[in-house]
Amino acid sequence: MTLVEKSLEQMLQEIQFQTIWREDVIVLGKFPKCPRPSAKSAHNISAPLVDFLWKHYDGDTEIADHISQREGRKNGRSLISFALENAILWGNRNNPDLPVAVKVYDGHCGVVVQIKDSGKGFDYREKTGIVKGLRSEKLLGQHGVPDKNGRKYYRRKGGGFSTYEWHPSEVAFEGKGNVLNILYKFST
Repeated sequence: MTLVEKSLEQMLQEIQFQTIWREDVIVLGKFPKCPRPSAKSAHNISAPLVDFLWKHYDGDTEIADHISQREGRKNGRSLISFALENAILWGNRNNPDLPVAVKVYDGHCGVVVQIKDSGKGFDYREKTGIVKGLRSEKLLGQHGVPDKNGRKYYRRKGGGFSTYEWHPSEVAFEGKGNVLNILYKFST
């Protein structure tokens, strides 16, 4: 995967966009028995909320299967799953009443999956090291990206943005940082 600075429109041009294949809005709070944070357990809601997501939403599997069929090889659902989890846990701050939108654009040369949370976003250029289209592999891959206070945004290497680094796709943030576009290009 490559973390890139591209707009959705640029990605749609690359795949020679044809149609919107799937469009979902996920609001976990609409389901009965959805776990909810309390004052005492606000920090412990993540695991039950993620478990609840995968019991009630199978769109990530269907999307991954669609991409696999188009691509001609097995494409695990982990990148889409991770992005959905990230949107719910970090973007929406574990609030099951906030929506997460998933839209799949199908094209002649590929697929773009867009995931949008309802959070306030973040400065993805600062956090990912994208500055004027340049990025440092050494900073991103091994040592983390220091924010303006000197803290590393990659913590414990293997989580966060590093998950996007090992997938054969392009990932781009848009807007205020609460929209993630994942580009899967196919050979034609």
